[in-house]
Amino acid sequence: MLTAISMSAIATNGVVPAGGSYYMISRSLGPEFGGAVGICFYLGTTFAGAMYILGCIEILLIYIVPQAAIFKLEGLEGAEAELALLNNMRVYGTIVLSFMALVVFVGVKYVNKLALVFLACVILSIVAVYAGVINTAIEPPLFPVCLLGNRTLLSKSYDVCAKVIEIENETITTKLWLSFCDSDSLNATCDEYFTNNNVTEIQGIPGVTSGILSG
Repeated sequence: MLTAISMSAIATNGVVPAGGSYYMISRSLGPEFGGAVGICFYLGTTFAGAMYILGCIEILLIYIVPQAAIFKLEGLEGAEAELALLNNMRVYGTIVLSFMALVVFVGVKYVNKLALVFLACVILSIVAVYAGVINTAIEPPLFPVCLLGNRTLLSKSYDVCAKVIEIENETITTKLWLSFCDSDSLNATCDEYFTNNNVTEIQGIPGVTSGILSG
């Protein structure tokens, strides 16, 4: 709050020319401190922009429009699925970054004209967060998490969250078994922690009404 009030005081003290935040920092703190803070501000904004782009693409390809993926994720597991997702991020990230550079290159005037559109996206994202909280209170999403003892396992790497399964009265070991044992036989030598702990599956997002907050 103090930062916002101070910036408002500086910004309303006169017309802020080209440079925006950099101009205010350098005029308020002097060129030495302003330059040091300005470099950190520039680097922080640059890396934040990269993270925003990657986050946007990840949400689009995984949850909103997965069919838009150039490198398909269906049927892939483990490292192959991660590699396909990274390749999609590289392609779409380059496209989005090029579009952003084009908008900035055209001029700040047009960026300001799109400010209402950007503000609407931010408000929609904030509303979506609260809408998600209300929705999980009514109907928690299905998000199973596989546990070995009290340690979480990467569910995408295993077909079944169990050590063994029963098929036609025959006990069969799973992929999880092979990750901790030297063979797929029931008398194989396994990791001590794997042998001494059970495998369980819990709900990763239990929901507001589950009582976890009051507990």
